[in-house]
Amino acid sequence: MLFELSSKFPFVSRISGEQRSAKMQGIKRLWDEWLGGGATSAGVTVTSETALKHSAYWRAVNLLSSQIASFPIGLFKRLPNGNTEEVFKHPAVRLLTRQPNNIMTPFIWKESTQANALTQGNGYSYIRRDNGGNPLSLIMLDSKNMDPRAEDNELIYDYGGEIIAPYFVLHIPGISFDGVKGKAVLSAATESLGVGLAMQKYSADMFKNGAKQTGVLTHPMQLSPEARVGLRTSFDKNIKGPDGGTMVLDEGMKWQSTGIPPDQAQLLQSKQFSVQEMARWFGIPPFLLFEESRSTFSNISDQGLAFIIYTLTQWVERWEAELEAKLLTEVERDDHFFKFNMGSLMRGNPKDRAEYYAKMAEYGFMTINEVRRKEDLNSIEGGDEHLVQVNRTSLNKLSDGTEGNEIPPGAS
Repeated sequence: MLFELSSKFPFVSRISGEQRSAKMQGIKRLWDEWLGGGATSAGVTVTSETALKHSAYWRAVNLLSSQIASFPIGLFKRLPNGNTEEVFKHPAVRLLTRQPNNIMTPFIWKESTQANALTQGNGYSYIRRDNGGNPLSLIMLDSKNMDPRAEDNELIYDYGGEIIAPYFVLHIPGISFDGVKGKAVLSAATESLGVGLAMQKYSADMFKNGAKQTGVLTHPMQLSPEARVGLRTSFDKNIKGPDGGTMVLDEGMKWQSTGIPPDQAQLLQSKQFSVQEMARWFGIPPFLLFEESRSTFSNISDQGLAFIIYTLTQWVERWEAELEAKLLTEVERDDHFFKFNMGSLMRGNPKDRAEYYAKMAEYGFMTINEVRRKEDLNSIEGGDEHLVQVNRTSLNKLSDGTEGNEIPPGAS
């Protein structure tokens, strides 16, 4: 991929092939140190790949990435009168709503970029531009090969030895401690993931052995070495077989279990805790990771709203700021801005939506057609006028006694 990029992208500077190979090894080492992972106290090695085998981790990454990808992105312009209008004819709008590059849809590009930001700390895309500086395509870059850093108070992007100016890089970072490079959840959650993966391995091994607990088989007589081997083989064959079996003990033999049954080890509760740990790391309500032991019908709605406010909003802010900084000109940034439409998540259930729309229309904040458009309904004739109640007036008119004493039509 680097060879292809070197032939197509206008990098600031390049180094020799031998230097580039060494540089890439150094970047990968730095990336591994930054990302974290490795052996854990639970005895399980956690990497960016093995972490995805943890169901709650996978679900959290999938949920956040797909949710961010599902939000439509609009470009808006602030008008002199304080209003805004949506801008449709702009190169960036075409990339974000139709096709960012030759192989991805906007949804897949946003989802992949967000997934990289979550699992590796940073999501990168190369901005291919025309001679006028207009963005032509957004080409995803491998986060493991990228090393952003500040040199002489200037930000540069070192992509396997190829130095790229920030002007050509769209960068969505996770939480950062140096303001340059984002840090992945995995780097801090290694031990939690190690425990969760260890429990999965324990469960798998337990079922592999027929869910049999170990124990001691006692015999009242002294057995020869051959008899011990034969007895052990016969017992294991009945208990550890694919379908299990019933072992008849004669001659006064007894079986004493020395293993810890799963219910005594509270395996199920431990797995629930592991899911709750992932929920905390990613800022996701546990019920969205399908752990509903503490969820009720009354608090799920509040948890969903908290997810929007405290988790999704921070990612949306990162995206909007970076899109404005990299896809708009300096002049455009004075009165243009990108905005994610999160309205689909804020609409709530039909009853809540009906009450919300009724209030918005009653007080003249929205027209009937604006309400209908939000519900994907066609406009109606006369529906673009704002409606207000006839018996409402201003505070100034009430204070001077000129209005407010009228009798509403139909009142007695």
